[in-house]
Amino acid sequence: MHKSDKTKKRFLFIDALRGIAAILVTFYHFYEGGPIKNIVSGKIPSYIDIFFANGWVGVQIFFVISGFVIAHSFKDYSITPSFIRNFLWRRAIRLLPPYWVVIFLSISLNYASNFFLTDRTVPVANGNVILANLLLVYTIFGLNAIIPIAWTLCAEIQFYTLFAVSQGIFQKLTSKLEYQFPVLVIVFAPLAIASLFLKSQLITFPLGGVYLGEWYSFFVGFLSYLAIYKNQHKIEYFLYSYLAIMITILAVKWNLAIAISLATVFIIYLLGKLNHLYDYLNNDWLQYFGKISYSLYLIHTVIGSRIINIGYRFTGNNFVAAIILVILASAVSVLASHLLYIFVEKPVIAYSNRFRYKAQSTHF
Repeated sequence: MHKSDKTKKRFLFIDALRGIAAILVTFYHFYEGGPIKNIVSGKIPSYIDIFFANGWVGVQIFFVISGFVIAHSFKDYSITPSFIRNFLWRRAIRLLPPYWVVIFLSISLNYASNFFLTDRTVPVANGNVILANLLLVYTIFGLNAIIPIAWTLCAEIQFYTLFAVSQGIFQKLTSKLEYQFPVLVIVFAPLAIASLFLKSQLITFPLGGVYLGEWYSFFVGFLSYLAIYKNQHKIEYFLYSYLAIMITILAVKWNLAIAISLATVFIIYLLGKLNHLYDYLNNDWLQYFGKISYSLYLIHTVIGSRIINIGYRFTGNNFVAAIILVILASAVSVLASHLLYIFVEKPVIAYSNRFRYKAQSTHF
């Protein structure tokens, strides 16, 4: 199959991987974010405890996937100012409306909780905090998050914006088209390497709400797509070099997040080279969870964690009740995610497609 034809198909493996990542993060928050871990500790096999306690690695998988997807979004386009505006506008349409719905749902549930459960008070965000959260700038201003997982959206938007603008600048400044991307990578690489050092805590310094320490995952996901589909040896050399740096840092100081990103990109790259990103994990359930993954990611702490915490008030440290609460929280979260997808996310995806950029070139 010709490479340009391959990228027209849907990446079923990537979709399934999204679903797996969302499930991991969901169970991590249910397990670590409330009373469940203390109740079941010592009563479940250690491997189950380790699995759920490290479910946060789903975030690293999401970041690698996001880098892969942004490269797919950029393919064959000349990165002009109009393209950048169009791209960021489409991403905002895609990401923000479901997020906003969940923010207002969370605020509403906080008010309801304070009304019905009068023995304690849940803080309710004021106008400044709400506005900063809606615009995903609350971390920059040092304000509290309304939805705990929203920091990952901030990291994603920051990377998307900087990379899109940087790509546009270097396409403008570099006269020879075949050198534009390599020049961008060389210039952007120091940031990506600094990101690894920050994530591994080999260096530390305050960043004021900028998630530079997470950008390495986006960057390596981006490179993996181009190494698979651009058929340019210099891109593969960039990828191999960056993977070597990741491995070296892991040898110096182990970091599970970096290791998961490395493993994720290795699997994606291998399956891409074998032309199996289109058919592996083509399971109905995994594809379903991939479809609702963003909605599940947004809503599970707002709905599921509340179910667990409220239920605990009545059941106490009962092991069986704790398991039932997790099952109930999971089922209701999936139902809420399905509804959010059907009534909010799916329509905004369709709406964002109306702004798909038309002008194309083949030099990226």
